Amino acid sequence: MRFGLVTPVVTHHPDHGAPWEQDAGPAELARIAAAADRLGYHHLTCSEHVAIPAAAAAVRGTRYYDPLATFGFLAAQTARVRFATHVLVLPYHHPLALAKRYGTLDRLAGGRLILGVGVGTLAEEFATRTRSVRCAPPSAGARPSTPARTTASPASSSIRAGYRRGSRSGSAAGARARSGARSRSATAGTRSA
Repeated sequence: MRFGLVTPVVTHHPDHGAPWEQDAGPAELARIAAAADRLGYHHLTCSEHVAIPAAAAAVRGTRYYDPLATFGFLAAQTARVRFATHVLVLPYHHPLALAKRYGTLDRLAGGRLILGVGVGTLAEEFATRTRSVRCAPPSAGARPSTPARTTASPASSSIRAGYRRGSRSGSAAGARARSGARSRSATAGTRSA
């Protein structure tokens, strides 16, 4: 049997937070992680919420550390304990960026990342996020950049390859693009890989 720890400090929920957590920070978090590592806990967790609306704060709390930054910090403080996202909200992330960032973290942490994912449960947060991502028009004289080539790091290659091959993975647009590529190659008399 394995035991994990819902990491104190990184989330401060109004119903579950201890008074000492209110003012706790990186030093306390590092001590907790070191103790969990030393005591043989299997994993530490970190939840993701990007923008808790004021109306939901009394129920959900307002403190949610970023899992990527938090686990990067904790990986440097520990040697054995794993890190589990509890959960990462998939619709907030582009799949390639997610694979790149968390693949890199997993590599730097020695393979200790457990990527727990979900679709989200807080409709108001989605609405807040949608409103916040509207961009201002480019300033006068700004030119779009056109990268010559995109390369993948070794850390994200296997994740991305699995994403492409997965029968239920990927966006609808990606599935249509893959389906179209298969159709075109089938009509040309070749087999798709």
